Amino acid sequence: MRLSTRHLVSWGGLGDGCADIWFEEKEPGDISTPGSEPLRVRKDSDGSAWPAIYRPAGGYLLQFPPYAEFTLDAAGRELTARRSPATPAGTVDYLLHSQVIPLALSMRGDIVLHGGAVEIDGFAVLLLGPSGRGKSTLTASFAAAGHPFLADDGVLVAFRAGGLAAVPGQPSIRVWGDSGRALMDGAQRAEGAAYTSKACFVADSKFRHAGRELPVGAIYFLSEPATAPVFERVPPGEAIYQLMSNSFLLDTSAPGLLQARFEFFARVARTVAIYRFGFPRRYEMLAQVRTQLAAHARGLQEKPRC
Repeated sequence: MRLSTRHLVSWGGLGDGCADIWFEEKEPGDISTPGSEPLRVRKDSDGSAWPAIYRPAGGYLLQFPPYAEFTLDAAGRELTARRSPATPAGTVDYLLHSQVIPLALSMRGDIVLHGGAVEIDGFAVLLLGPSGRGKSTLTASFAAAGHPFLADDGVLVAFRAGGLAAVPGQPSIRVWGDSGRALMDGAQRAEGAAYTSKACFVADSKFRHAGRELPVGAIYFLSEPATAPVFERVPPGEAIYQLMSNSFLLDTSAPGLLQARFEFFARVARTVAIYRFGFPRRYEMLAQVRTQLAAHARGLQEKPRC
């Protein structure tokens, strides 16, 4: 992988000045050994600590052992990366866009939600939830059916003059092997990340990426599997909690960030239709799931919001 000189990276690679961060990649080397306890550790499914987040003087250290580490200034505007000698190029790039940039943006007050988003009749429909709820599979299913997708793992949202808008992320979809075989036939495959068996597919003329902001028409929290598609309105208080839980946030102790985030999500809960959505996790039923979800989202646009 060629080393980068210091340059600006943009959310989704759009290069339009949206959420720019100065970025530089350093010479490959061993992952450092911090001299303090981590600020926060996310336990992976096998119990290993990944990533570990430290708070050295002047900023943050994000480690993804044994692959790479990133240093970030306290303002979320200066970022450097160092990968271990054995780490492939695509792994650093994937970590940068899927985790590090969303966490960096959180320190600037920007909101990135953990989920996918697709376009339905000119509106962005957000599909949120924890890992394993089918966000990427459902996003890929809509893309395969001709709906442009905005993102499959992280959605930047912001209030504009017309209400909440979704900003498209990376023009790629990452799915497990069985979903790729069932849904992404003919799609262009790209280099994946070393730590996951998920396959990466890039947008093309068939699997289109929505390269523009779209107003958010509805938000769906994907729930546990159901025997048939089912929709349940989420009360405002619970919606705020779920939005907080499904957003990227690097440091919960940063002054003012939690309060500002709470106020942002309270506004979302007041102005956007938010539902819980359960559906069968069976490929042969995905067409029915898509049809009912699209019909539900369209119906919401026909009803005035209070």
